[in-house]
Amino acid sequence: YISETLYKAGYSDTPEVIKNCILELKRIAKYYPENWLTPYYISLYNLRLVLNRSSKDYTNELEEAKQTIPMIMNIKNADLSEVYTLQGMYQYVYLSKYSSFLGKSTYKKMIEQFDKAIQLKPSNPRAKMLKFLAQYLLGKNLGYAIDNEKMKIDEITNYNKIEVLA
Repeated sequence: YISETLYKAGYSDTPEVIKNCILELKRIAKYYPENWLTPYYISLYNLRLVLNRSSKDYTNELEEAKQTIPMIMNIKNADLSEVYTLQGMYQYVYLSKYSSFLGKSTYKKMIEQFDKAIQLKPSNPRAKMLKFLAQYLLGKNLGYAIDNEKMKIDEITNYNKIEVLA
């Protein structure tokens, strides 16, 4: 059932469809509390809603994503590399929305989360891709250089081959 929900959300950028998918995932999570992927996607889709909104209020979605991530870390068998990647993505979204208030301290926390994810699982393409994008899109505005030594562009350009976690 989770695969059907992920399929719907994966092929839609409309907030209504994504919100409905989040509601479906919340129902699934009640029946399968030991499944870490369900709250992972709830948090991920909330972050996606925040990124896709330009002028509307996104405080609730951002707060729900923030509160969900620590819960995922406490679920047995959760892939901590993916959870740290999600935490880094949360920091990225937060920084992209509030960059004028936060700046370098949040940027460093974000990069640390991606580094933890990569350290736990060096083959995690999401962590590598998001770290690169964060460095490229946010880091240059804050005066940081991209770590080209550790980042292989060919790994990043193949992001469309990244598997869906399910």
